[in-house]
Amino acid sequence: MITIGLAPLDALAGTRLARGAWTADNYHALAAFLHRSENIYGPKVAVFDFDNTCILNDIGDAVFYYMTDEALFDFETILADPSLWAYFAKGEENPVLQAIEAFVKEKKSFYPRYRKTLYKAYDDLCDMAGNETCYGWVVRLQAGKTPYEMRQIAARALKRELKKPVGRDMVLAGEDDRLPLAFNTGIRPYQEISNLMRVLKGAGFDIWIVSASGQYIVEAASRKLFGVPAQRVIGVRSRLQGGRLSADIELMTYRAGKVRAIDQVIGFRPLFAAGDSDTDWEMLDYAQDLRLVIDRGKAVSRHAVEEKATGKAWLIQPKFLQ
Repeated sequence: MITIGLAPLDALAGTRLARGAWTADNYHALAAFLHRSENIYGPKVAVFDFDNTCILNDIGDAVFYYMTDEALFDFETILADPSLWAYFAKGEENPVLQAIEAFVKEKKSFYPRYRKTLYKAYDDLCDMAGNETCYGWVVRLQAGKTPYEMRQIAARALKRELKKPVGRDMVLAGEDDRLPLAFNTGIRPYQEISNLMRVLKGAGFDIWIVSASGQYIVEAASRKLFGVPAQRVIGVRSRLQGGRLSADIELMTYRAGKVRAIDQVIGFRPLFAAGDSDTDWEMLDYAQDLRLVIDRGKAVSRHAVEEKATGKAWLIQPKFLQ
């Protein structure tokens, strides 16, 4: 049985759409969509991005930070793969690789430097090579782990983030570090999205999560927070070798990759799609009927306003939590 928190999803499937923090226009538009979907008798699919759409903040980032903090990487595996560190080479030097190697040899004294170096490497890679590369990189760093191990790690990371206050924290390379690196803390599920999923399910929709975070990470978080089972989750996926994750990405659910994954895995074009980022645009545009954008001030929100002005069904919803 699928569960949301402590309550069975099937038992809540008939719940009415709750007003919550929906704008009045969006609430009525969702109600109208649910009403007209009653006359559709073919497959009804709703797809949701996960990070900053279903939850406040990012489970992929949170798991990467947790694995870094707790030194949970399979260091023997990842240090043996030069392709993971080539991005950071500076001539014959590679400060990222060197910081990790120093930590592996003498953990205690090099921990602060190792921790900040990895956090910063992720930020720098996103800026330098783009999100597709850096999102893939943090998944590739899971090499050597089993899917089960990654689900367990994700569950512990999520538990940590649910207890943390929502805000910003700093990571330092040492007491004399004058350039701290800021990062987001705290994860909260959006109750309005949870309710919408239940109502859609009650209306005969298949609910899918399509995320640019790692497959097994999102599986753990989506089941815990929203009752969405693993077989309804599509995320960035590494090729398995001997039952363990490799550093070889076989499914990249990023931008148009989300649409390809929908076609490949689900096999039906969704009626409804929800996202928050420019990188969700292709998936949102692929929806046949209604598209929901959680407004975080991204370009996708401006594009959605333009599309809505042409008569297309787009909803722009302010964040449910700040």
